[in-house]
Formats: sequence, structure tokens, C-alpha cells
Amino acid sequence: MAPAITLAAEAPTLSAANTGFMLICSALVMLMTPGLAFFYGGMVR
Repeated sequence: MAPAITLAAEAPTLSAANTGFMLICSALVMLMTPGLAFFYGGMVR
């Protein structure tokens, strides 16, 4: 049985681009929720 080779994993780092993208997407979802409620509210009759 061959010994397992252990490799050092790189430490995870934060990416400014990924963080900014997630913040923008989260803000758009938060704005979408009341807009969808108004849309469905306008369809009630």
C-alpha cells in the first residue's frame, strides 16, 4: 500500500470582485421582492 501524499492546501482568500458581485446581487433581490409584491397586488381584481 503506497503512502498517501499530503499537499498543503492554499488558504482561502477573499476576492473583492466576488464580494462586490454578491453584494450587488443581494441588493437586486432585496429590491425585487417588493416589486414582485406590487406586481401581484396589481393583478388582484
